[in-house]
Amino acid sequence: MVIDAELGREDHSSIPATAIGRGLKPFDVRIDTRIRLSWKFVGLTSTASNRVIELHQRFNNNNSHKSVAGLYDYGPPGCTVKYNVLSLWRQPFVLEENILEIDCSCLTPEDVLKASGHVEKFTDIMVKDEKTGMCYRADHLVKEYCNEKLKKDLTLSSEKATAEAEELKQVLAVLDEYSYQELGDMINKYGITAPETKNQLSDPYPFNLMFQTFIGPSGLAPGFMRPETAQGIFVNFKELYYYNRNKLPFAAAQIGNAFRNEISPHQGLLRVREFTLAEIEHFVDPQDKSHPKFAEVANLEFFMFPRDEQRSGQSAKGIRLGEAVSKGIVNNETLGYFIGKNFSDPQTKESGVSLAAHEKIEQKEMEKLVITPIKKELGLALQGSQKMVVEALEAMHEKEALDMKAALESEKGEVEFEVCKLGKTKQEEIEAQPANVIAKQETMEVQLKSLVAKQDEMRSDIKALLEVLKNIP
Repeated sequence: MVIDAELGREDHSSIPATAIGRGLKPFDVRIDTRIRLSWKFVGLTSTASNRVIELHQRFNNNNSHKSVAGLYDYGPPGCTVKYNVLSLWRQPFVLEENILEIDCSCLTPEDVLKASGHVEKFTDIMVKDEKTGMCYRADHLVKEYCNEKLKKDLTLSSEKATAEAEELKQVLAVLDEYSYQELGDMINKYGITAPETKNQLSDPYPFNLMFQTFIGPSGLAPGFMRPETAQGIFVNFKELYYYNRNKLPFAAAQIGNAFRNEISPHQGLLRVREFTLAEIEHFVDPQDKSHPKFAEVANLEFFMFPRDEQRSGQSAKGIRLGEAVSKGIVNNETLGYFIGKNFSDPQTKESGVSLAAHEKIEQKEMEKLVITPIKKELGLALQGSQKMVVEALEAMHEKEALDMKAALESEKGEVEFEVCKLGKTKQEEIEAQPANVIAKQETMEVQLKSLVAKQDEMRSDIKALLEVLKNIP
């Protein structure tokens, strides 16, 4: 089994570890890739994250690669932040769990990445502006089109608009599963063009995200800059297994740079072309996935959303980890321990850093009625009473709003509803007048005293100035 703890990046494929270099055999590496846990390190608030990006950009504005997107230099503040973040990650995992840490080469031979599937499958689907050659991710263009269309059609209530909205929502829900041919059909169907120029786009095609190079002067040994740090752990499994006295379970960690030739690098520091990863690969015997420390977290309770509850339309519910493992909601104790460690670790609580385990699930769309009064038309029709009517409409419950909508769409085409006006009675306004007069009088007295003080100050200044003028020859 592999538990992959990755800092700030998402996996693109399941990595088979057998038959990877150095004479490894399937017997040597006991890995069940069905269980793969990805940790997202989200320890910075949006404000702090924006500040880090600002420090990066300030240091990046005048360097030699300023015209190339997706490359950042760390200045002194950025280096300090990076060091602290990695220290926060290393303490609860590498140090406290006695995980074996290694540091492998960034340059990876082609054979290793062929065996892992990266050479063939580590791709995004790309399209080009046919005139300018500008490149775009095809799925991003389809996603942006669907979102914009849904926003524009939000106020329409016709059956055709409703059907189109449902179709677009379905496209968004399964967008990641489309092949490049299916994405091409979507682009042609919706008439999607290049965002900046509105030019026609090429047919979609897969683009490998790895940076290729050649090792040695002959150019006969192809290689790649590593797209992730996991492969270095896999190819060194035999040495790590020996270092651990030929015993399972054990885990290995690596922190280092990875490289991905992103089609459209953006999203601050999260989608760039060179970045730092922190990964853990945890190896256990497939026949025994227990964990000696699982009892420490077995009674922790947190929200889970099992597949059966999702399919039946139920809500997430609180479940204890021990129960979740026994029912198979969480696959085994080792996985359960590391999930629980995220929520119970003292370092996590003190630092406020959330390390959460995520599983991609099918999106569930929910609709909510929003009443948006057309204030301009209400103002022309109601004049002085506009504000009260708008407030009453915005405060209306969903059932009342739907009843009103049905009445307006009927043959009569009109509806009556009560508007409550809250304010002072005439007597209360009369009684409040003396207090208002006193308050105004006190305010005027304070202003008068302030003017007198300023006048005295000016007289003193003029007197001092005259004394100075007298002494000038």
